[in-house]
Amino acid sequence: MPLRTSDAELLVKAGALDSIAGGRTRPELLWELLPRRPRGRARARALSSPPAAAPRAPAYDRETVLRHEVETLGFLLSAHPLEPYERAMRGRDVIAARDLDRHAGRRVRILGWHVNSKLVQTKDQEPMEFIAFEDTTAIYDATLFPDAYRRFCHLLTSTRAVSPDRSCGGDFGVCTLTVDKVERL
Repeated sequence: MPLRTSDAELLVKAGALDSIAGGRTRPELLWELLPRRPRGRARARALSSPPAAAPRAPAYDRETVLRHEVETLGFLLSAHPLEPYERAMRGRDVIAARDLDRHAGRRVRILGWHVNSKLVQTKDQEPMEFIAFEDTTAIYDATLFPDAYRRFCHLLTSTRAVSPDRSCGGDFGVCTLTVDKVERL
């Protein structure tokens, strides 16, 4: 099937050709897509000889691979969506979701990726939201009561990471989180 070079570049950057690359790295595959149009006598020789092999090139580093996935697909395919934020959040007192039960009764800060939510109304017809978030260690539930919902609902989306500050309660052996503040990352 005919394929434009620009489309082939997107497929390479997205990793769609990795399984059929025959051991070639993504930079090598992109090199092979470059047009080779020699001129004059060199063109005549080039038409009668096989094209030059692509030079050996190391695979892209993880950061480049993740950036290419977001550029081409709009999301991360080979990593959890919060992975790129973890390094930036070190030293900012962020806890892992798997450790929430150890922080019952305290205010915590945690990374969150929106998984699911349910918007409801209070008996006074004010909106509030129950949200399931996840980090790279676990899924956890949080509640945005009407005041917090009004202030932060515009920051909550399924395509952006957030760092909510929460109070963590431990009723009935389950850590429930009440969101006090949300920061978009």
